[in-house]
Amino acid sequence: QKIPCGFFSLEMSYEMIGQRLLSQVARVPGGKLKSGMLRLEDFHKLQDAAGRCYYAPLYVVDVPNMPLLDLKAMARRLVVNQGVKIIFIDYIGLISTDMPTSQVWEQVSEISKSLKALARELNIPIVALSQVARDAEGNEPNLAQLRGSGSIEQDADVVMFLHRERLKEETNIQEAKIILAKQRNGPTGDVDILFLSSYTKFENKAKE
Repeated sequence: QKIPCGFFSLEMSYEMIGQRLLSQVARVPGGKLKSGMLRLEDFHKLQDAAGRCYYAPLYVVDVPNMPLLDLKAMARRLVVNQGVKIIFIDYIGLISTDMPTSQVWEQVSEISKSLKALARELNIPIVALSQVARDAEGNEPNLAQLRGSGSIEQDADVVMFLHRERLKEETNIQEAKIILAKQRNGPTGDVDILFLSSYTKFENKAKE
């Protein structure tokens, strides 16, 4: 939609993100891209997807263990120089702070509060990914299972969980849902979606 987006990837390199993005946009299985076993029609799809991705205003920052102060400074530059309207962070547990000897919950609390303040300062949404506790495995996650600190639940305007059943046999299309567990200015509930494992992509169920 040509909306400028900033994506802070503290876990994956921009090459890996680019490969996954090509797979999703071209609808060519990621396994084919990695193996190089492509058909002529796959090349045509990838060529078209590469053009769309090239002209998309997506700005990726892939610095691992990025300090919080550097992340905030880079976010401000993206908004001023590139007109970024939304920022994604993958993920909150990999941001480093200037108090490395503190407890994990204290560090996550500091990061959460800083991101909330940054979103208000820049007047744009900031979407920060977070892990959940191990006891969420096999069950629908809830707010109490956000890993690291309860401050994420307190500071966030919206908390959404992605949930799908762990199947013994992997399928190309699997039912999943978004659990809207908290919304400061609206209702909560579930949204049915699909997980397309071949492209590592979640999609609106009505699309299929």
